[in-house]
Amino acid sequence: MPIVEKSRRPDGPARSGMCVLVAFEDEYGLYREAVMRIVRNLRPHLEVRVFKPDVLGAAIPRLDPILVICNRPNTISPNGRPAWFELRPEPEGFGLLCIDGEYSQIPNPALDELLLAIDEAQELARAKEELGGC
Repeated sequence: MPIVEKSRRPDGPARSGMCVLVAFEDEYGLYREAVMRIVRNLRPHLEVRVFKPDVLGAAIPRLDPILVICNRPNTISPNGRPAWFELRPEPEGFGLLCIDGEYSQIPNPALDELLLAIDEAQELARAKEELGGC
């Protein structure tokens, strides 16, 4: 059963039509909630949807997100997304960011790196008609 939350409160600003998906297993529910709230509060013009990783296969084609933030690699649509940020919640974990087919490994990513990934994915979605590579 998916967990779905939209990024905007009824009195908030209009969304841009761009969607970010956040997906972490239940054991990382607090992490999943924190990432969703960060994106919701600091990028209120984006729609944020939260899912369990097991249902991403159905959600991705339907919502066509500009970025997926997940603790798993992209095994659902390899090379079919404009951006994918694999975040591992463990303290010694790393982030593997793919934007437009270019990969970067980020040791223990901080908030500013998450926001930069979101901004880069947004710019890519605005600039290119054919999106993919991640």
